[in-house]
Amino acid sequence: MQKVIMTKGPDGNHVETAVDPPVSLEVTGNWRVTQKIDDHNVTYMRVNFPVSQVGRYKTVTVIVIILLVIALLLSTVLGVCACRMKK
Repeated sequence: MQKVIMTKGPDGNHVETAVDPPVSLEVTGNWRVTQKIDDHNVTYMRVNFPVSQVGRYKTVTVIVIILLVIALLLSTVLGVCACRMKK
């Protein structure tokens, strides 16, 4: 239930207005005042999700590169063995 809603004041700015009795969200809508654009940081957060994943992404990237190198070496060795068996 909404006990306070935002309305436009006489000077054009948004003002909190008390609602009595409280109204449901379906009546007032789900919105908020638009924030000014500046250089503030915006962080997306989920439940049980660490904010910084930089270390994890670097680790995954290194593991993928190592697996790719192993796959290329293995395919080269198998290719050489296949060519030698045909002779």
